[in-house]
Amino acid sequence: MILTNPFKPDERIRREAETLAGLGLDVTVIAWDREAIYPVTEEFSGFSVRRIRLRSSYTSFPSVLAALPIFWAAAFAQILTRKVDVIHCHDLDTLPLGVVVKIVRNRIKMVYDAHEHYSSMITGFVPSPIQAAIASIERLLPRIPDAVVTVNELLAERIQNRHVFVVRNTPDNSRGPNSNNQSSTAEWPPGFRILSYGYLSRDRGVETILRIASQRPNLSIVIAGDGPLVRTVKQSVSKLRNLKFLGYISQERIRRLVTECDLVYLMEDPRIENNRIASPSRLYQAMMFGKPVLAARGCYMGEVALKEQCGVLAEYDDPSDILNAVLKFEMDRHLGDLLGRNGKMAFEEKYRWQFSAEALEACYDSILRESTGDRALKA
Repeated sequence: MILTNPFKPDERIRREAETLAGLGLDVTVIAWDREAIYPVTEEFSGFSVRRIRLRSSYTSFPSVLAALPIFWAAAFAQILTRKVDVIHCHDLDTLPLGVVVKIVRNRIKMVYDAHEHYSSMITGFVPSPIQAAIASIERLLPRIPDAVVTVNELLAERIQNRHVFVVRNTPDNSRGPNSNNQSSTAEWPPGFRILSYGYLSRDRGVETILRIASQRPNLSIVIAGDGPLVRTVKQSVSKLRNLKFLGYISQERIRRLVTECDLVYLMEDPRIENNRIASPSRLYQAMMFGKPVLAARGCYMGEVALKEQCGVLAEYDDPSDILNAVLKFEMDRHLGDLLGRNGKMAFEEKYRWQFSAEALEACYDSILRESTGDRALKA
């Protein structure tokens, strides 16, 4: 597996790696440590991680453009020293490397794992001509892999490949919060608890939730994550007693906070295509723990919330509509309980990790059966 983050760990990749290891495959993750602070080698449950230390920015396009080919070359050198049957490329920025590997060693099977609609995700970060070029690459290169896995049906429909499998960003429901860990209740200010976590950017409704915090001191709002708006969040926290910022935190801590909150805030700007079709793990994690969500109209997350009756929708660019939705939950706690139960039931019946694990197994079974002529994976 190849990825351009340091694997802190990345939860989707961890679940996939553990699933494949459980099928008897020898799994190695080659990751890019841009901060040069993580162990070069690390062992996890059933798989290994090998990190390439190469300093680079996450947000500066010139820095990434300069360093990415060096990472590809270093990862390619590691691949050549190993007996590799499958190269699993996570996201579009590793796919060119996979194509080169397949050309050099055509017996190797390739899987492309499309987490996002990449070209729209980088809107605003790169010049328009570069984005257009990346969009063309995103249309053409996915035809080459032996199989593609992606996060939902909307993205699957956009990918031109004969073998596309849906492996959702659903959490592993066998991993609840560690009951031995001390409760994080002390992290919450008094009041109705709203949790907002993930990437802190202008298209994630961050400024709106900060405005709501300033208008409604009786609400208890916790924000976690990192991104361009960290400074803005910290400035608001310094002025508001009902707002707390935790920065980047572990998955264990996030799960604890989800179990303790009253509402999970999932607003994303539907004018950005990747937001319209994305299905991040935050949605499924809320459903798994029986928590209602507040999502934007016009997004896939909102469609799921509406279909499964596990949340309320609001117009992304209408702060008053968002505030009214929040107040609806605050004034009617039974509503939140009902929607939370609906979400938990839907998660168990349709979205739990086991279903995605079976799709991933089917993906690997199909490509390895093709190369060996018989069943390559255990059922």
